[in-house]
Amino acid sequence: MSIRKGWFERLLAPERADRRSAGHFAAYRLKGEALIQEGVRDVSTTGAYLVTEDRLPQNTLVFLTMQQGSAVELNPSRRITALSRVARHGEDGVGVEFVLPADADAREWANLVESLIQQTRPNEMLALLRICTAIHFLSRICPKATFEMEQLFRGRLSNHKIANAVSIANKAEQLLGSQANSADPELTIRLLEAGACSDEEWLRNQWAGLLASCCRSNRNYEANLSFVDLFSQLTAAQTRIMNLVCSRAGAKEGATSTFRTDDLAFGISLREAQIERDLEILCDHGLLKKGFSDSRALLFTDTVELAPTRLALELHARLQTGTA
Repeated sequence: MSIRKGWFERLLAPERADRRSAGHFAAYRLKGEALIQEGVRDVSTTGAYLVTEDRLPQNTLVFLTMQQGSAVELNPSRRITALSRVARHGEDGVGVEFVLPADADAREWANLVESLIQQTRPNEMLALLRICTAIHFLSRICPKATFEMEQLFRGRLSNHKIANAVSIANKAEQLLGSQANSADPELTIRLLEAGACSDEEWLRNQWAGLLASCCRSNRNYEANLSFVDLFSQLTAAQTRIMNLVCSRAGAKEGATSTFRTDDLAFGISLREAQIERDLEILCDHGLLKKGFSDSRALLFTDTVELAPTRLALELHARLQTGTA
């Protein structure tokens, strides 16, 4: 998202865009969850040629960090962190053009990237690139919300929670691909702040599914807000139970299935009374219907009949696949 002046421009002569040999450079990018390192044959102030076997389609946008060596350069004057567009294919790689900030909003997002890198001080390239790609994704879906995002990331979230929010944003982008629509900034910030409290990866992935669904149905603000608020009230144990019941029922509203009480504990050290309270809470939220009396005390040897409501099935679909 940004390309900095310094050693790079001194090397290339800033008044020229001629490409220079850059065999000592390395380029890093994300491919799904994996970190890819590629050689840089030549580079200029406008683009570079990457030596790679991965034939990225033309016009594909990729975030690149280029620098000397593999250790993370926290000093922005000693690395290039830039959104790039694949411009051409060669025999042994691809040529990319740097997409430089063209307006005030883009420059503010670029500054937010650098400030987060300085704040969190990532010690590995994978973490640095995750921050860059996450902020770029958020700039796409909430282009006018730089100030609000900066308040969230630099004011209200700890470094640990920043990593969790970045994880949610990156997963949501994977679910959406190039089809990301705009999203309501207030809703997105609310979702990220709640989801950043989730330390379990599977739970962050579900928050990502919810974010993706909000992007796909961005005009239905009230419905999206209700799902964000509802999910933020569920514990991990309650979410596991709801997912299990919905998965067993398929897409059939009210389809009743029988469960052993100990299966609802998912191998976690839970007491029968806690499971019973979780079932009551899920019913109170309108997510489950149970086939036993409220006055009945549950034992791990018991079986219970549970059915998902339409609300549970819709929330489950959003969490799993990002559909709206």
